[in-house]
Amino acid sequence: MVEGIQPLLLKASDEGIEQAKSAWLNSASQIIETQGLPTSLATIHNFLEGEPIDQQEFQKICAALELNWQEVADFPESSNPASPTPAPPPAPPPPPPPAPPPAPPVRAFPAKVITSLRQRSCKKLQTTAARLPLLNGHSLTIEDLAFDVYLVSKISRDIYINFSSYLENLNQREEFERFGLGDRQQRISGIQAVQKYSKLMILGKAGTGKSAFLRHLAMSCCQKKNFGQLIPIFINLPSLKDYETGLQKQIQQVLNLPEMEQVERLLNAGHLFLLLDGLDEGPLQYRKDLQFQIRAFSQRYYKNRFVLAGRTQITDYTLPTFAHVEIADLHTEQMKVFIKNWFKHTGENTNERTDLAKQLITELTVSTNKPLKELASHPFWLDAICGVFDKLRELPKRRFEFYEESLELLLNEQHNTQEFDNSFQTLDLTDKIELLSHIAIQSIESKNLFFNHQQLYRYIASFFKKKLKLKPEELTLATQEILKGITAHHQILVERAQGVYSFFDLVFQDYLIGSFLLKQLQDNILSYPFNQNSKKIRKQRDFFFNAADKMLHIDDFLLQMKRKIDKLVADDKKIQIFLSWVNQKSILVQAPYKVAAVRAFYFGQAVDRIFEPKLARPLDFSHAVDRTLKSALHDRSLACALDGDLDFAFKNNAIRHLAPDFVIDLILECLLVTYAHDLGLFLKFANDKEIEITPELKRALQRFKDQLPDADKDRAKYQKWWQMNSEIWTRNLRLVIVEHRNVGFDWQFNGEQRDVLKQYYIGNKILVDCMYSTPNVSDEVIQEIEETLLLPITEIKNRRQSR
Repeated sequence: MVEGIQPLLLKASDEGIEQAKSAWLNSASQIIETQGLPTSLATIHNFLEGEPIDQQEFQKICAALELNWQEVADFPESSNPASPTPAPPPAPPPPPPPAPPPAPPVRAFPAKVITSLRQRSCKKLQTTAARLPLLNGHSLTIEDLAFDVYLVSKISRDIYINFSSYLENLNQREEFERFGLGDRQQRISGIQAVQKYSKLMILGKAGTGKSAFLRHLAMSCCQKKNFGQLIPIFINLPSLKDYETGLQKQIQQVLNLPEMEQVERLLNAGHLFLLLDGLDEGPLQYRKDLQFQIRAFSQRYYKNRFVLAGRTQITDYTLPTFAHVEIADLHTEQMKVFIKNWFKHTGENTNERTDLAKQLITELTVSTNKPLKELASHPFWLDAICGVFDKLRELPKRRFEFYEESLELLLNEQHNTQEFDNSFQTLDLTDKIELLSHIAIQSIESKNLFFNHQQLYRYIASFFKKKLKLKPEELTLATQEILKGITAHHQILVERAQGVYSFFDLVFQDYLIGSFLLKQLQDNILSYPFNQNSKKIRKQRDFFFNAADKMLHIDDFLLQMKRKIDKLVADDKKIQIFLSWVNQKSILVQAPYKVAAVRAFYFGQAVDRIFEPKLARPLDFSHAVDRTLKSALHDRSLACALDGDLDFAFKNNAIRHLAPDFVIDLILECLLVTYAHDLGLFLKFANDKEIEITPELKRALQRFKDQLPDADKDRAKYQKWWQMNSEIWTRNLRLVIVEHRNVGFDWQFNGEQRDVLKQYYIGNKILVDCMYSTPNVSDEVIQEIEETLLLPITEIKNRRQSR
């Protein structure tokens, strides 16, 4: 050091310290291993703590961390960042030797040229970024929207190093929504974040509004609301052909500059506002190279402002100089603005469209629509809600119906990406849903919400192997083409991190699983004979319950399953009359059981001989009673599943534990399938067991007994009388039982009705078993299902309207 000259000291700014610490955490081990320490540990410690250190040491540390030292340093306002002025020496030094002439400075662009370039870029942005495309093919103006963000913390270095281990130990369900993101901190407006940080990374899963926010920033810049002195450049990174010079070439193309040297001058002078979308999209190797180039590009041309958009912080190359924020959900006022603009821009701007917007805003405030309002905080779902409401002129009562409409809307959308094979779009809607349902089922069978590229390939191949008879090479080609199309298609299956895929939202995955299970229920499970319990059937039912248990929104599925089951009998008037009788009987009975269990008991009692014709064969009274009271018959399995007390009574002494009304009606049903001369045994049994029968009914039954000749005294006379009078005598006896107890109807269902009733009963039994065996069913849904189980359609509608 020259005597009398004080050493130049530099310290890092607050923002520079954060960048340096992040870079040190990410790169320290690699630097030490490959280069060694650039200086002493004590000096590095002082540097990271913001203490002044020698300029040369400062520059060495920044170079090792691949940081631009001028951007990290905290220069006094009076100094020149390019060459900070040393403190004046105490005594003037001797005059230095003549210096060579300085290099010519970079020629500045005249203000008129910058204005012209801004206008040139904004004119193109007006056609490419000014409007937000919607699911229904329309679009709305981007400047009408507002965006908030969360500041997020850096993620652990261990996640980058041991990503496989991170995936294995990940609680996939809990961390699905924010996979690969740091902890949320303060919520601020998006514009405020961009103004605060010159280098910003916008994060969020697909459909959260990252691209829309970048477009919004571009138009805000064009309108001089923010950074009006800069030239906005919007680049979709996956569309770049050349990752090495692609950014410069894209800028040159957008601004229509004849020479690349002019692009360099603009970048070196810091005239650009660079908005780069899709950082973690595109082919894998291309993406790695591109991220490396962006890291170097942003450090070389640090004077410009950068905003990047990506799905996760887990990138192949870290960007230590960038701050990270996550797109926030929409709040209520932002939802209202979106809805009003959606209806304004998707039809004629008439009073009707305005009224529809107001109606939707009002309906979302209704408590019964709370689940949909929660979805509406997500821009994609709010777009879908507007589209479905515009189509139906009301919100679906159930989310499952909404998902069905939304998925159809999404799958019918023509994806315009030209970079990928879009063979997926050539499939019809049914095949698309079946394929996606197959992938959803395969993923839960493997117990993974996330799956890699090879797993996804196998899922698709197994679907087409069953569906199409293709040669191995044809199957491989078809699978590859569909895989490209399905991952390119907006919002269905997305890459969450390098080589890690999932459905874009768990509610879609639940809907697809539910659709598959409902189809299985209809096509297979309900079609088996009632009492068949083969290994194949048990396996299918076990799979059904296991798959349902893994659904996040099981409530929606169970309610949809209930509606599908009710629909089986909705159009049959006779069955609807039968269900009305079941309901009326259950209301009049005195029993300490759940009303749904009482309905199930009388439903089963009325149809058990329909389900099992052999049960209708004449038996002696003792045998009939024994079978009815002691056997665990199928006709009571639903009732017992609904009420534990009822189940206990049938598993123990039914005469002692059952409600008296149940006992009387059971015994009377036994009487109707016994030989007529057992009427006397019935009366004796009722008396011995102290079964309370009303005097009127007892007298009526005694009159019928008195009409019978004594078979023991004159068997021939009895048989002759029975041959001549049995039909009318039995019919009249049934009418007496119907009159006094409202049981014993001969419903005379035809073959088709019997089959439908079997399916209806099996479906309700599976519904109840699924409802009680799945832990995450809400109390409200259990109550609704129990209250409407085995009711006629009109009564179900009346109860829903009164809720």
